[in-house]
Amino acid sequence: MGTRVIIEPEYQDVLRRAGLVEYDDFMRRSSDGPPASSHRDRETVPIRIQHGEESLLFFLKRTFRVPIKHVWKDLAARRFPHSQPWREWEAIGALQLARIPVMRRVAVGERRLRGLPEAGFLLVAAAGGVNTVADWLRPGGPGRAALSVRARHHLIRELGRLQGRMRQAGFLWPDAHPRHIYAEPDDTELGGWRFCVIDVERVMHAPGNRSRFVAPLPKLLQRALPFEPTRIEQLAFVSGLDAALKVAYPPAWTEPESLLAPHSHGVPLRAPEVHDRSAFPTRRADGFWMAERDAAVLRAAGIDSSTALYRYADGHPLTKQGLDPHRLRMRVQLTNGGEDQVYFLKRVTNPPLREQINRVIDGAVGDSSAWREWHFIRRLTEIGVPTMRAAALAADMQHGWERRSALLTAEVPGESLERWVPREWPRLTLERRRALLGQVAAVARVMHTARLFHRDFYLAHLFVDWESEIQPIIYVIDLARMLERPRRSWRWQIKDLAALHHSAPRGMVSRTDRVRFLRMYAQWIDRAARGRTRHALLAELVRAIEARAERMRRHDRRRGRA
Repeated sequence: MGTRVIIEPEYQDVLRRAGLVEYDDFMRRSSDGPPASSHRDRETVPIRIQHGEESLLFFLKRTFRVPIKHVWKDLAARRFPHSQPWREWEAIGALQLARIPVMRRVAVGERRLRGLPEAGFLLVAAAGGVNTVADWLRPGGPGRAALSVRARHHLIRELGRLQGRMRQAGFLWPDAHPRHIYAEPDDTELGGWRFCVIDVERVMHAPGNRSRFVAPLPKLLQRALPFEPTRIEQLAFVSGLDAALKVAYPPAWTEPESLLAPHSHGVPLRAPEVHDRSAFPTRRADGFWMAERDAAVLRAAGIDSSTALYRYADGHPLTKQGLDPHRLRMRVQLTNGGEDQVYFLKRVTNPPLREQINRVIDGAVGDSSAWREWHFIRRLTEIGVPTMRAAALAADMQHGWERRSALLTAEVPGESLERWVPREWPRLTLERRRALLGQVAAVARVMHTARLFHRDFYLAHLFVDWESEIQPIIYVIDLARMLERPRRSWRWQIKDLAALHHSAPRGMVSRTDRVRFLRMYAQWIDRAARGRTRHALLAELVRAIEARAERMRRHDRRRGRA
């Protein structure tokens, strides 16, 4: 076993005075704040180092175990295998040489066993900005990030120019995301904006293979969810991209029609305020994750470890038809400062071989059932779709075999549409009915645009919360079977829409309401015509949904369901 550490010369004295010299010094350094991100095998934490009268802020990225698939990918590509932090260190250096505005690297380290990477770290200086592009574009963002329509167009155009510069320099960035680009107004910069690119672990330099550069870049604006850019804003991005490419590549290479996202002119999605980082679980000991926001109430109930979460039984069991015996659902009511808080506990114990295989096919070998659902909670939160909030989770995996796992989530406000619609739908005003249809369509549209598919998208898994008399908020629950970026996305898109159509009461939700929902959802249908009329495409979509819904009805009849 050997270790290697590289420190940039200008930071050597600063880090030496802070006691950061050897590999273990960085790996054992405590955090000076809540983690910026935390995953099963890696984390990013802030650290502050005093330099004279100035306090310097850095971010320390630590990988505790390099996944074997990363090693095999490097070997298959005939590259010398390295850890993710080392790859990002090299990518930052290449971007700096190309004069792309990127975060400053400070130090990197890696531990190797038998010539293969086992763990590593990367220390970078904090970006000079405060807001990311996602902060500037997010609907209802903070006052410091408020933009006029004209200023937003300028930002999107300059964002396209930045992507064009990266492409012109021969860089592929599969993780291009508005959250990974800091932006601040700066009159000294051409275009009036100063950028700083972060999280460039997967950036590659391959100037000779130009076809690989087309696909990731048009997806950047689609990844700006819940911000839904209009066509004019998307064309502003194309104009900035073309301006950076100049005459090296013809405008046809930008494929502007692929930038016209399917969520261009739909009803805007409403969501509650984004929770702070304390609302997300962070890693504790023994494979246990707990959210700081719920730590006090969970500790008071004795739920402070994986074992306690597995053994907790002081709740009301929830049963339903077809629930497998190895699965447990429980409603848990805890008291915090005299106020009752309701949680729901999902536990899986020794799932059978069939479910183990399905879990591996749908996800990864090391992902437990609880971890997969937490992953999709986090993904929906990222794109602005209201969903559950995870309070704690634990997983016991042995060589890819799931022995047991548990997930504790906070109660979602409101009531399920399965119960709410039969009672309230007949007396809804037209305005409230259209508002509800628009929000359900917006949830489905944004979710599918991000290539996330629920697979159980019934009214029972949609909760409605009327914050005002007119505008509702729709929450999505029960994410255990979700899929992300499947190959046959059309199939799962139709399945989700058919599940909504099938679960909506047939004698109550009229045909007009259903067509109105599809028109709110399928705003892209006029763009996708390509020689066919909008009516013909909408009819084709309706036929596909009806056929799948009929299969669902036959399936329910065979199982004796209502």
